[in-house]
Amino acid sequence: MASTPGRVTRALAAAVAVLITSACAQNDTSSASPVPAAQDPTPEVSSEAEPVLNEPPPLTLTARGETYTPQYGSWCWQLTCADGGSGAGIHITGADTINVSFPEPGWTFRADFQRADQTCPREQRVELTGDAAQGLALLPAGAAGTYDVRLVGNAPEDSGGSVGTSFRWTTPMDGPLAQPEAWVTAMDIWDGPVNSYGVDLGIANMATTPKVAEASMTVTSAEGRSVTLPLTRDTGVCQTEGSLLFHAPEEDGDRAVATGSPPYTWDVVVVMDGVEHRARAVWPQDDPGDNSGTMLRFEPALPSLDAAAR
Repeated sequence: MASTPGRVTRALAAAVAVLITSACAQNDTSSASPVPAAQDPTPEVSSEAEPVLNEPPPLTLTARGETYTPQYGSWCWQLTCADGGSGAGIHITGADTINVSFPEPGWTFRADFQRADQTCPREQRVELTGDAAQGLALLPAGAAGTYDVRLVGNAPEDSGGSVGTSFRWTTPMDGPLAQPEAWVTAMDIWDGPVNSYGVDLGIANMATTPKVAEASMTVTSAEGRSVTLPLTRDTGVCQTEGSLLFHAPEEDGDRAVATGSPPYTWDVVVVMDGVEHRARAVWPQDDPGDNSGTMLRFEPALPSLDAAAR
């Protein structure tokens, strides 16, 4: 049953009276014996230390006499992987070379350059050569300007591991221009028969983006049976200047697999602004096996930034 306003008022008055009586009793110490204050128990100290992640050793960048130690954005080291911070707060200016040092033998490094002042910028990859434990020389890439540089290191195949970080670099001089590249993925093998999740064809780092572009791929099996798959141009994603993406659905990939058994010959035709370019690859022989796709070399050569600059 709900309380009426009168009952609520009388209840509150009674509660206040109890509180006043209690307070008076606490203040009247004439007949009360002193009670020693309770002592807080001594806090227990755990003998177990906090676990420490087995992190990779630091990577150092040296430029114009200054040394930088960027945080890793991600790393895998001795069976442990983690996402960390980023070295994006580091901005190196005026240096014509950066020395990259990592104290583990056999590691390889690459750097991916993207212009910092552009939307959907081109990406130019540079493979660093030499021994990282002794220091690697990273040189500018592309036209002089400000770049976000993603630096990735990989351990030897027999040991495993990787590190990745990033920083900004304003280069004072031009470096080599990005070269056109093309790749295709169409088939895979995962502990069983050949399968397909569709066809993807990518082209990057051409001088310009063509206004009109069409593509197709003819797949021929070892038995000589073939099928030609039309590829649809993908314009719904952020694409860099000088790039193209084409796709065919999974059912078309299944049609290609159904032509027979490997090796498969892939004949790719791309027509850009009326000019036809052809490339051939044999799968799986030409596939690097690292999920990066099978590289294609077109004839005639794809239009390059170098050719446009001449």
